[in-house]
Amino acid sequence: MYAFIVKNAEGTWDIWRTLEDIPVPAKKARVENALASGNPIIGRNVTEYRSSVRSGAVWDGTSFTGGDNTPWLTNDSLVYLYAYLCDNVVILMHIEQPNAGTNSLLDAVFESDNTMIKIPEGQTANFGDIWDGENVITR
Repeated sequence: MYAFIVKNAEGTWDIWRTLEDIPVPAKKARVENALASGNPIIGRNVTEYRSSVRSGAVWDGTSFTGGDNTPWLTNDSLVYLYAYLCDNVVILMHIEQPNAGTNSLLDAVFESDNTMIKIPEGQTANFGDIWDGENVITR
């Protein structure tokens, strides 16, 4: 299980979304390798880059290049794109349809200190729980 977290005012992390598994082996390996590296994983809003943002794409400071060759958007102007990067490589993406409430939440999350983690074996996480750096604290 994976959790997406955002730093809160108390110095811990709010869990705002979870993911049970990553079903595509190449994408799961990319995430697992990033988590194991210990390097920062940073979430950011990448909507302005549209279809150039793909899992595995590399950020060169001005644009994204490469990545998976699977075309996944037929009309990319109708979605908001958020990505997690490690070492300037897109390891995972969130694709969201326009929705004022959801997009406002995601814009706030991705403008803040945010990352993703793997939940330790034997623990579970849900929206609204807290991550203290080692354990999930259920609200």
